Amino acid sequence: MKTTKWHSMRLKSLSLIAAPLLMVSVSATQAGADNSALADSKPLVIQIESVVMGTDGQMRVRVNGQYLTRHSERDGIRVLDMNFDQVQVQAQGQVFWMKPHHTLTLEDLTPR
Repeated sequence: MKTTKWHSMRLKSLSLIAAPLLMVSVSATQAGADNSALADSKPLVIQIESVVMGTDGQMRVRVNGQYLTRHSERDGIRVLDMNFDQVQVQAQGQVFWMKPHHTLTLEDLTPR
């Protein structure tokens, strides 16, 4: 079959239509994979165990089994401030004041 000017223009216009559709279908597939990853994600647990004073004079708080100092971060949990009675932590863009020996569970409650 011989390609005429009209056929050439028609093929170009089809490719311009098909390319965005291909990108949309790939993006939709990736979005589906991201949503399934969110559905499988576990809730974030913040367990404040104890606040201690180190031999160097710096306070440390035991969060989920790890000792953290002020302004340190581990597993998405950042310690902002502390004293022996309470600890200020930041997680998932929210700030919480927690007492030692307390546990907080953050779940993703966005509708799917």
